[in-house]
Amino acid sequence: MIKLDTVCDLSANFNAKSKKDREGVPATIGKITFTDLQIDRDVIAALIDMPLDWVLKSFYDDQGAPTRRFFLGVRDRRWRVSGGLNGPKPGQALVLLQADLEKVELDLIPNGALMCGRLTWAARGDEVEEIAPILGTAVRALWEITDSAQPDMFDPQTGAAARATAAVNQILGNLGHQPPG
Repeated sequence: MIKLDTVCDLSANFNAKSKKDREGVPATIGKITFTDLQIDRDVIAALIDMPLDWVLKSFYDDQGAPTRRFFLGVRDRRWRVSGGLNGPKPGQALVLLQADLEKVELDLIPNGALMCGRLTWAARGDEVEEIAPILGTAVRALWEITDSAQPDMFDPQTGAAARATAAVNQILGNLGHQPPG
């Protein structure tokens, strides 16, 4: 599990689509992109599933500067994010419970990278109004990232996380998508 406490810029656009599951119950799927989420080199190694010493030798010099203007991405790899995006004012927050993190791209900077990507999740109807004040702003990202290709990593850390995971898996099952594991 990767734990992040950093900032990023949210897109000014938020996409919410309502879909019906097999039983005709509507569900809202939210999508938003972000940019400039700063991460350390050890997080890069975890995201691209390579040893840290390989990342350090391949991309950085002895002082931590990138050896080239590298741009990294891993095709067809998704992660799960739990946590939140907190806006600049108190009460401006979007809680993410098992959101998919996709289309991750990394631009190397000294001692780390700037990450951009897309978050997709089963949204509550009221999240559409809640997210409006933080669109197009810099937000604090407090995330726990797990690899969706390794379902054994999804052991919920708290009772609330276990309930959220069960609820998300039920929604995904009703939409005809199989949750990891």
